[in-house]
Amino acid sequence: MKAQYEIHLYSSTGVYLKTLTSRITSLEWRRRLGDVGNFELTLSDRIKPVDTSLFQLNGRVLIYRKARAGAAARLEFMGFIRGWDFETDKRGVTRYKWFGPDQNDILASRTCFKADASYMLWRHGYTNHADTVMRLMVEDNLGAGGTTGVTNLTARNIVTSNTAGLTVSIEPSGTATQCGTAGMITWPSPGMNLLANLQGLSLASRGYVAAGSTAAVPVYFDLMLHEPTKLTFRCVSPRLGIDHRWNAAIPVYFGVDYGNLVEPRWRFDRTHEVNAGVALFENQAGSDLSWAVGSAATEAPLNRRENSTWATDWLNGRAQQLVEEGTPKHEFTGKIKDTLGCRYGIHWGMGDEVSVVYLKQRYDVRIASVGAVCKSGAEHLTPEFEVIQ
Repeated sequence: MKAQYEIHLYSSTGVYLKTLTSRITSLEWRRRLGDVGNFELTLSDRIKPVDTSLFQLNGRVLIYRKARAGAAARLEFMGFIRGWDFETDKRGVTRYKWFGPDQNDILASRTCFKADASYMLWRHGYTNHADTVMRLMVEDNLGAGGTTGVTNLTARNIVTSNTAGLTVSIEPSGTATQCGTAGMITWPSPGMNLLANLQGLSLASRGYVAAGSTAAVPVYFDLMLHEPTKLTFRCVSPRLGIDHRWNAAIPVYFGVDYGNLVEPRWRFDRTHEVNAGVALFENQAGSDLSWAVGSAATEAPLNRRENSTWATDWLNGRAQQLVEEGTPKHEFTGKIKDTLGCRYGIHWGMGDEVSVVYLKQRYDVRIASVGAVCKSGAEHLTPEFEVIQ
Protein backbone atom coordinates (compact mmCIF):
# COMPACT_ATOMS: atom_id res chain seq x y z
CA MET A 1 0.00 0.00 0.00
CA LYS A 2 1.36 3.43 -0.92
CA ALA A 3 1.96 6.16 1.66
CA GLN A 4 -0.61 8.92 2.04
CA TYR A 5 0.14 12.58 2.74
CA GLU A 6 -1.60 15.52 4.40
CA ILE A 7 -0.28 19.09 4.17
CA HIS A 8 -1.32 21.34 7.07
CA LEU A 9 -0.88 25.08 6.51
CA TYR A 10 -0.31 27.57 9.33
CA SER A 11 0.13 31.34 9.29
CA SER A 12 3.37 33.08 10.30
CA THR A 13 1.87 33.50 13.79
CA GLY A 14 0.88 29.85 14.15
CA VAL A 15 -2.82 30.06 13.24
CA TYR A 16 -4.15 26.93 11.51
CA LEU A 17 -5.41 27.73 7.98
CA LYS A 18 -6.16 24.61 5.94
CA THR A 19 -5.32 20.96 5.24
CA LEU A 20 -4.48 19.78 1.71
CA THR A 21 -4.99 16.12 0.83
CA SER A 22 -5.56 16.26 -2.94
CA ARG A 23 -4.72 18.25 -6.07
CA ILE A 24 -1.09 18.46 -5.02
CA THR A 25 0.98 18.60 -8.21
CA SER A 26 4.19 17.60 -6.47
CA LEU A 27 5.80 17.51 -3.04
CA GLU A 28 9.49 17.15 -2.26
CA TRP A 29 11.02 17.12 1.20
CA ARG A 30 14.28 16.12 2.86
CA ARG A 31 15.32 15.86 6.51
CA ARG A 32 18.99 15.81 7.47
CA LEU A 33 20.55 14.56 10.69
CA GLY A 34 21.97 17.61 12.49
CA ASP A 35 21.55 19.87 9.46
CA VAL A 36 18.95 21.97 7.64
CA GLY A 37 16.42 20.17 5.45
CA ASN A 38 14.16 21.63 2.80
CA PHE A 39 10.83 21.25 1.00
CA GLU A 40 9.09 22.25 -2.23
CA LEU A 41 5.31 22.21 -2.64
CA THR A 42 3.73 22.73 -6.07
CA LEU A 43 0.06 23.31 -6.85
CA SER A 44 -1.67 24.00 -10.17
CA ASP A 45 -4.79 25.94 -11.14
CA ARG A 46 -5.55 23.60 -14.07
CA ILE A 47 -8.68 22.25 -12.34
CA LYS A 48 -9.33 24.67 -9.48
CA PRO A 49 -8.03 28.15 -8.58
CA VAL A 50 -5.27 28.27 -5.97
CA ASP A 51 -5.74 30.49 -2.91
CA THR A 52 -2.27 32.02 -2.60
CA SER A 53 -3.27 33.94 0.55
CA LEU A 54 -2.88 30.66 2.48
CA PHE A 55 0.88 30.75 1.86
CA GLN A 56 2.59 33.47 3.90
CA LEU A 57 6.22 34.40 4.34
CA ASN A 58 7.42 32.38 7.35
CA GLY A 59 4.14 30.52 7.35
CA ARG A 60 4.51 26.89 8.37
CA VAL A 61 4.00 23.85 6.17
CA LEU A 62 3.50 20.69 8.23
CA ILE A 63 3.81 17.42 6.34
CA TYR A 64 1.97 14.41 7.78
CA ARG A 65 2.56 10.95 6.36
CA LYS A 66 0.64 7.70 6.72
CA ALA A 67 3.00 4.80 6.14
CA ARG A 68 0.07 2.63 5.08
CA ALA A 69 -3.70 2.77 4.80
CA GLY A 70 -5.33 2.84 8.21
CA ALA A 71 -2.16 3.94 10.01
CA ALA A 72 -2.11 7.12 12.07
CA ALA A 73 -0.74 10.16 10.28
CA ARG A 74 2.70 11.04 11.69
CA LEU A 75 4.14 14.54 11.68
CA GLU A 76 7.12 14.09 9.38
CA PHE A 77 8.34 17.57 8.58
CA MET A 78 7.93 21.22 9.59
CA GLY A 79 8.90 23.74 6.94
CA PHE A 80 8.93 27.53 6.81
CA ILE A 81 7.89 29.31 3.61
CA ARG A 82 10.82 31.46 2.54
CA GLY A 83 10.18 31.82 -1.17
CA TRP A 84 7.94 31.09 -4.12
CA ASP A 85 8.13 30.59 -7.86
CA PHE A 86 5.02 31.04 -10.04
CA GLU A 87 5.08 30.11 -13.73
CA THR A 88 2.33 30.16 -16.36
CA ASP A 89 2.66 27.96 -19.46
CA LYS A 90 1.39 28.71 -22.96
CA ARG A 91 -1.90 26.95 -22.18
CA GLY A 92 -2.55 29.49 -19.44
CA VAL A 93 -2.06 26.98 -16.60
CA THR A 94 -0.11 28.38 -13.66
CA ARG A 95 2.05 26.28 -11.38
CA TYR A 96 2.59 27.70 -7.93
CA LYS A 97 5.69 26.53 -6.08
CA TRP A 98 6.53 27.37 -2.47
CA PHE A 99 9.81 26.35 -0.84
CA GLY A 100 11.87 26.77 2.30
CA PRO A 101 13.93 25.12 5.05
CA ASP A 102 12.86 22.84 7.89
CA GLN A 103 12.90 23.50 11.63
CA ASN A 104 16.68 23.13 11.98
CA ASP A 105 16.98 26.45 10.16
CA ILE A 106 16.11 28.02 13.53
CA LEU A 107 19.49 26.80 14.79
CA ALA A 108 21.18 28.34 11.74
CA SER A 109 19.58 31.72 12.42
CA ARG A 110 21.92 32.83 15.23
CA THR A 111 25.52 33.92 15.58
CA CYS A 112 26.96 32.69 18.86
CA PHE A 113 27.89 35.06 21.61
CA LYS A 114 27.10 35.24 25.31
CA ALA A 115 27.09 38.39 27.35
CA ASP A 116 26.42 39.61 30.88
CA ALA A 117 23.21 41.44 31.77
CA SER A 118 24.60 44.80 30.60
CA TYR A 119 25.78 43.30 27.27
CA MET A 120 29.18 44.88 27.94
CA LEU A 121 31.16 41.70 28.66
CA TRP A 122 31.65 39.32 25.78
CA ARG A 123 32.58 35.83 26.90
CA HIS A 124 34.66 33.52 24.77
CA GLY A 125 33.62 29.90 25.20
CA TYR A 126 32.56 26.93 27.28
CA THR A 127 34.14 24.11 29.25
CA ASN A 128 31.82 21.22 30.12
CA HIS A 129 30.57 17.87 28.84
CA ALA A 130 30.03 18.03 25.07
CA ASP A 131 26.24 17.66 25.29
CA THR A 132 26.00 20.25 28.08
CA VAL A 133 27.96 22.73 25.98
CA MET A 134 25.47 22.18 23.14
CA ARG A 135 22.49 22.89 25.38
CA LEU A 136 24.14 25.95 26.93
CA MET A 137 24.86 27.36 23.46
CA VAL A 138 21.23 26.98 22.46
CA GLU A 139 19.98 28.42 25.76
CA ASP A 140 22.34 31.38 25.46
CA ASN A 141 21.45 32.19 21.85
CA LEU A 142 17.84 31.05 21.37
CA GLY A 143 16.59 31.25 24.96
CA ALA A 144 16.87 33.65 27.88
CA GLY A 145 20.41 32.49 28.70
CA GLY A 146 21.60 29.29 30.37
CA THR A 147 25.12 30.08 31.52
CA THR A 148 25.37 31.70 34.96
CA GLY A 149 25.48 35.47 34.53
CA VAL A 150 24.44 35.36 30.87
CA THR A 151 21.37 37.23 29.63
CA ASN A 152 20.22 37.00 26.03
CA LEU A 153 18.71 39.91 24.15
CA THR A 154 14.90 39.75 24.07
CA ALA A 155 14.92 40.07 20.28
CA ARG A 156 17.00 36.85 20.06
CA ASN A 157 14.92 34.89 22.58
CA ILE A 158 12.32 32.65 20.94
CA VAL A 159 12.09 30.17 23.82
CA THR A 160 10.46 32.36 26.46
CA SER A 161 9.50 35.35 24.32
CA ASN A 162 8.07 34.96 20.84
CA THR A 163 4.87 35.71 18.94
CA ALA A 164 5.17 32.98 16.31
CA GLY A 165 2.73 30.59 17.99
CA LEU A 166 5.56 28.07 18.24
CA THR A 167 6.97 26.69 21.48
CA VAL A 168 10.71 25.98 21.31
CA SER A 169 12.00 24.23 24.40
CA ILE A 170 15.45 22.99 25.36
CA GLU A 171 16.40 20.05 27.51
CA PRO A 172 17.78 21.86 30.60
CA SER A 173 21.58 21.76 30.62
CA GLY A 174 21.60 21.32 34.39
CA THR A 175 19.29 18.31 34.62
CA ALA A 176 19.46 16.42 31.30
CA THR A 177 21.30 13.11 31.70
CA GLN A 178 20.91 11.56 28.25
CA CYS A 179 24.61 12.02 27.43
CA GLY A 180 25.96 12.25 30.97
CA THR A 181 29.07 10.26 30.08
CA ALA A 182 30.11 12.57 27.23
CA GLY A 183 33.70 13.65 27.77
CA MET A 184 34.65 17.13 28.95
CA ILE A 185 35.52 19.59 26.20
CA THR A 186 36.59 23.22 25.99
CA TRP A 187 35.05 24.98 23.02
CA PRO A 188 35.41 28.52 21.61
CA SER A 189 32.17 29.85 20.14
CA PRO A 190 31.99 33.63 19.56
CA GLY A 191 31.30 34.89 16.06
CA MET A 192 30.41 31.46 14.67
CA ASN A 193 27.03 30.31 13.52
CA LEU A 194 25.12 28.37 16.19
CA LEU A 195 24.36 25.39 13.94
CA ALA A 196 28.00 25.27 12.77
CA ASN A 197 29.12 25.19 16.42
CA LEU A 198 26.73 22.34 17.22
CA GLN A 199 27.90 20.40 14.18
CA GLY A 200 31.52 20.98 15.18
CA LEU A 201 30.88 19.70 18.70
CA SER A 202 29.13 16.60 17.38
CA LEU A 203 32.04 15.92 15.02
CA ALA A 204 34.57 16.49 17.79
CA SER A 205 32.76 14.08 20.13
CA ARG A 206 32.87 11.39 17.45
CA GLY A 207 36.50 12.21 16.74
CA TYR A 208 37.47 11.64 20.36
CA VAL A 209 35.70 8.27 20.27
CA ALA A 210 37.54 7.33 17.08
CA ALA A 211 40.81 8.38 18.72
CA GLY A 212 40.20 5.88 21.52
CA SER A 213 38.97 8.11 24.34
CA THR A 214 37.21 6.05 27.01
CA ALA A 215 35.48 9.13 28.44
CA ALA A 216 33.85 10.33 25.22
CA VAL A 217 30.63 9.22 23.56
CA PRO A 218 29.25 10.31 20.17
CA VAL A 219 26.69 13.07 20.62
CA TYR A 220 23.94 13.88 18.10
CA PHE A 221 21.35 16.67 18.19
CA ASP A 222 18.12 17.75 16.56
CA LEU A 223 15.11 20.02 16.97
CA MET A 224 12.57 17.27 17.60
CA LEU A 225 9.01 17.54 16.27
CA HIS A 226 6.37 16.80 18.89
CA GLU A 227 3.21 18.51 17.67
CA PRO A 228 2.27 21.33 15.26
CA THR A 229 3.29 24.06 17.71
CA LYS A 230 6.13 22.50 19.71
CA LEU A 231 9.83 21.79 19.10
CA THR A 232 12.41 20.50 21.58
CA PHE A 233 16.18 20.73 21.23
CA ARG A 234 17.67 17.39 22.28
CA CYS A 235 21.11 15.84 22.51
CA VAL A 236 21.28 12.05 22.38
CA SER A 237 23.91 9.31 22.44
CA PRO A 238 25.02 6.92 21.06
CA ARG A 239 22.54 7.40 18.20
CA LEU A 240 19.57 9.59 17.35
CA GLY A 241 17.42 6.66 16.24
CA ILE A 242 17.23 2.91 16.87
CA ASP A 243 19.84 0.19 16.43
CA HIS A 244 18.60 -2.11 13.64
CA ARG A 245 21.97 -3.48 12.58
CA TRP A 246 22.46 -7.14 11.72
CA ASN A 247 23.22 -8.16 15.34
CA ALA A 248 20.44 -6.11 16.96
CA ALA A 249 17.25 -7.56 18.39
CA ILE A 250 15.22 -6.43 15.36
CA PRO A 251 17.61 -6.13 12.38
CA VAL A 252 16.76 -4.26 9.18
CA TYR A 253 18.62 -5.09 5.95
CA PHE A 254 18.74 -3.13 2.70
CA GLY A 255 19.99 -4.71 -0.49
CA VAL A 256 19.13 -5.51 -4.09
CA ASP A 257 18.54 -9.16 -3.18
CA TYR A 258 16.06 -8.11 -0.48
CA GLY A 259 13.98 -6.24 -3.05
CA ASN A 260 14.09 -2.95 -1.15
CA LEU A 261 17.14 -1.20 -2.69
CA VAL A 262 17.16 0.04 -6.28
CA GLU A 263 20.02 1.69 -8.19
CA PRO A 264 22.48 1.61 -5.28
CA ARG A 265 25.67 3.63 -5.42
CA TRP A 266 28.73 3.28 -3.19
CA ARG A 267 31.27 6.12 -3.23
CA PHE A 268 34.54 6.52 -1.33
CA ASP A 269 36.78 9.54 -1.90
CA ARG A 270 40.06 10.29 -0.10
CA THR A 271 41.02 13.20 -2.36
CA HIS A 272 40.42 15.84 0.34
CA GLU A 273 41.32 13.76 3.39
CA VAL A 274 42.62 15.44 6.55
CA ASN A 275 44.22 13.16 9.11
CA ALA A 276 46.34 15.62 11.09
CA GLY A 277 44.82 18.85 12.37
CA VAL A 278 46.46 21.70 14.27
CA ALA A 279 44.64 24.50 16.08
CA LEU A 280 46.62 27.72 16.52
CA PHE A 281 46.28 30.53 19.05
CA GLU A 282 48.18 33.78 19.43
CA ASN A 283 47.72 36.98 21.45
CA GLN A 284 49.90 39.55 23.19
CA ALA A 285 50.77 37.10 25.94
CA GLY A 286 52.16 34.48 23.57
CA SER A 287 51.11 31.64 21.34
CA ASP A 288 50.09 28.01 21.57
CA LEU A 289 49.04 25.14 19.34
CA SER A 290 47.46 21.69 19.64
CA TRP A 291 47.66 18.71 17.28
CA ALA A 292 45.10 15.99 16.71
CA VAL A 293 46.34 13.09 14.59
CA GLY A 294 44.25 10.23 13.21
CA SER A 295 45.51 6.69 12.65
CA ALA A 296 45.37 7.13 8.85
CA ALA A 297 48.24 9.62 9.06
CA THR A 298 50.75 6.78 9.43
CA GLU A 299 49.18 4.04 7.28
CA ALA A 300 51.39 4.97 4.30
CA PRO A 301 54.58 7.08 4.00
CA LEU A 302 52.91 9.81 1.93
CA ASN A 303 49.50 9.71 3.56
CA ARG A 304 49.86 12.41 6.22
CA ARG A 305 47.56 15.26 5.18
CA GLU A 306 47.38 18.33 7.43
CA ASN A 307 45.03 21.24 7.93
CA SER A 308 44.93 24.09 10.42
CA THR A 309 42.51 26.51 12.04
CA TRP A 310 42.74 29.52 14.32
CA ALA A 311 41.05 29.26 17.69
CA THR A 312 40.82 31.54 20.71
CA ASP A 313 42.62 29.92 23.64
CA TRP A 314 40.91 26.51 23.48
CA LEU A 315 42.50 24.30 20.92
CA ASN A 316 42.18 20.52 21.07
CA GLY A 317 38.48 20.33 20.30
CA ARG A 318 38.96 22.39 17.13
CA ALA A 319 41.91 20.24 16.04
CA GLN A 320 39.86 17.09 16.61
CA GLN A 321 37.02 18.58 14.57
CA LEU A 322 39.40 19.10 11.62
CA VAL A 323 40.38 15.44 11.66
CA GLU A 324 36.81 14.17 11.96
CA GLU A 325 35.58 16.47 9.17
CA GLY A 326 38.46 15.38 6.97
CA THR A 327 38.04 11.65 7.60
CA PRO A 328 36.86 10.12 4.29
CA LYS A 329 33.42 8.57 4.60
CA HIS A 330 31.88 5.73 2.66
CA GLU A 331 28.69 7.05 1.08
CA PHE A 332 25.74 4.90 0.04
CA THR A 333 22.77 6.21 -1.87
CA GLY A 334 19.91 4.50 -3.61
CA LYS A 335 16.17 4.41 -4.08
CA ILE A 336 14.19 2.56 -1.44
CA LYS A 337 11.15 0.40 -2.15
CA ASP A 338 8.73 -0.24 0.68
CA THR A 339 8.39 -3.96 1.28
CA LEU A 340 6.22 -5.85 3.72
CA GLY A 341 8.87 -6.02 6.44
CA CYS A 342 10.76 -2.85 5.60
CA ARG A 343 8.57 0.24 5.59
CA TYR A 344 9.77 3.75 6.32
CA GLY A 345 8.04 5.12 9.41
CA ILE A 346 7.31 1.61 10.72
CA HIS A 347 10.49 -0.46 10.55
CA TRP A 348 13.13 2.26 10.05
CA GLY A 349 13.58 6.03 10.20
CA MET A 350 16.12 8.84 10.12
CA GLY A 351 18.98 8.41 12.58
CA ASP A 352 18.53 4.63 12.77
CA GLU A 353 21.47 2.30 12.24
CA VAL A 354 20.83 -0.52 9.76
CA SER A 355 22.80 -2.95 7.60
CA VAL A 356 23.28 -2.67 3.83
CA VAL A 357 24.41 -5.58 1.67
CA TYR A 358 26.07 -4.50 -1.58
CA LEU A 359 28.40 -6.42 -3.90
CA LYS A 360 28.47 -9.34 -1.43
CA GLN A 361 29.68 -7.18 1.46
CA ARG A 362 27.74 -6.06 4.53
CA TYR A 363 28.07 -2.51 5.86
CA ASP A 364 26.63 -1.05 9.04
CA VAL A 365 25.29 2.38 8.19
CA ARG A 366 23.60 5.35 9.80
CA ILE A 367 20.61 6.87 8.01
CA ALA A 368 21.89 10.46 7.86
CA SER A 369 19.14 11.85 5.66
CA VAL A 370 15.72 10.89 4.35
CA GLY A 371 14.01 12.54 1.41
CA ALA A 372 10.94 11.89 -0.69
CA VAL A 373 9.60 12.98 -4.05
CA CYS A 374 5.82 12.63 -4.38
CA LYS A 375 4.34 13.08 -7.83
CA SER A 376 1.53 11.52 -9.87
CA GLY A 377 0.36 9.51 -6.87
CA ALA A 378 3.73 7.83 -6.32
CA GLU A 379 6.30 8.30 -3.56
CA HIS A 380 10.04 7.79 -4.15
CA LEU A 381 12.14 7.60 -0.98
CA THR A 382 15.85 8.46 -1.22
CA PRO A 383 17.75 8.05 2.06
CA GLU A 384 21.44 8.79 2.42
CA PHE A 385 23.56 6.27 4.34
CA GLU A 386 26.72 7.07 6.26
CA VAL A 387 28.95 4.08 6.96
CA ILE A 388 29.70 3.62 10.66
CA GLN A 389 33.48 3.61 10.99
